[in-house]
Amino acid sequence: MESKQTKVNTIKRINLSEDYAKAFDHGARVRTEGACQHPQPLIVYVNKTDPSKVHLPRGTVLHRCNDLTGCCSDPLETCTAIEKQTIELYFITITLKKQSTAYRQRRIRQSPQIEKILFTNHTRCGCRVSNRSDQNEIDLDEENEIL
Repeated sequence: MESKQTKVNTIKRINLSEDYAKAFDHGARVRTEGACQHPQPLIVYVNKTDPSKVHLPRGTVLHRCNDLTGCCSDPLETCTAIEKQTIELYFITITLKKQSTAYRQRRIRQSPQIEKILFTNHTRCGCRVSNRSDQNEIDLDEENEIL
């Protein structure tokens, strides 16, 4: 006849086996769905170097590779762009100018202009050994250039 302690140990082993299976399944899902392979779409806002300018739209959808968009199995590696492409995107730009009157200041809209801005789009991701000193710092935005 099986002792009470043997039954408890058997139950613990069964529960432990189920927990290992769940952990294994979770790891498999992260490896397939979260692998650092394909750039993911993110909203990137136009750099606000001139507060008197309003860009429409305020930002754009670009593809990015980083530790928020893809997971590397090696903890010393980080998900980064292996290939990049420069793209031109067009924005409506409205410049706001202050006009002073004797009684108050108000902003006046000037005629909208079209601005062409260069952005960097990530086209392929991969895991590389990280050379960053701060692993938590993730650059979602790369410099964009107004033409």
